[in-house]
Amino acid sequence: MKCFLAGGSGMLGRAILRLNEKSSSPLLIRACSHTQKWTVKASRTTEYIQSDLSETDDSSIFNDCNILIMSAAITGGIKMNSERPEDQINGNLKLMANIFSLLPTSKIKKIIFISSATVYQDSVTVLSEDELDLNLPPPVSIFGVGWTFRYFEKLLQFWGNKLNLEVIILRAGNIFGPFDKFHPNRSNFIPALISKGIKKIDPFEIFGPRDTTRDLIYCDDLASLVIKCTYKDHSSLSIYNASWGVPITIQNALDKILILSEHAPEKINWLKSAFPATHKRLLNCSKVKSSLDWKPNFTFDDALRITIDWWKKNQLTWTK
Repeated sequence: MKCFLAGGSGMLGRAILRLNEKSSSPLLIRACSHTQKWTVKASRTTEYIQSDLSETDDSSIFNDCNILIMSAAITGGIKMNSERPEDQINGNLKLMANIFSLLPTSKIKKIIFISSATVYQDSVTVLSEDELDLNLPPPVSIFGVGWTFRYFEKLLQFWGNKLNLEVIILRAGNIFGPFDKFHPNRSNFIPALISKGIKKIDPFEIFGPRDTTRDLIYCDDLASLVIKCTYKDHSSLSIYNASWGVPITIQNALDKILILSEHAPEKINWLKSAFPATHKRLLNCSKVKSSLDWKPNFTFDDALRITIDWWKKNQLTWTK
């Protein structure tokens, strides 16, 4: 069994490689990146290649691989979604369509696709996988991105049926951790708050409302789930919510980040965002925990501490 990892240099891709290297029975992985010029050498478990998967027409990059892990994507926070959503929509459409077009001439038999909780409609209740209502649009702030990932899920179902593939879709909550996107134009709220905390910004400005609620997942916890999916047989199409299943408000995250970054600003200004975000997004993750016997290994506090320590050491060199 050999895996092709698309997006090997991203936050999740690096976490998958990191966990796999530590495993007593590791997978063989070909890790691909478009932007990363690999400085690490091939190991007993990992082969590194560089390729633009949105352009290549050479399916030989999948040679000897029977599992495709799709963690490659163009992502961004609420600012990117509001100001230039087309950057994510157009780039991801091109990337996914091109990768899928290579499948008929490959030996890929299983695809693990990292989808997004943005596919869901607005809801004040906790949402299970079968509660996605395609008659209702995604929230306004993520309308384009949400519909794009809905399309990818249907496109995967098409290719799965056509080529008799095993397709696993993981609808992830907000992912964070080392190697996250910290640039203010692309960051989600966790890295944005960490960056301000480490810089000791005062007055500390943050977009509310304070009780805006999200379902998060630490990159290593999601990576462990991806690796577990490679070993377990599934039906032709399996869809799982993939998050901690724990509601976390912006206020709660801010309080913890300020403590861990040792920052006590004299003034905290809660601002009204020009790009209103979904007020609440919560996922029911009982299916993935029972079906795959998976559970998170990290608490929110521990994951924040690791991420903050990483950012302290890398803030001057990390450009994403």
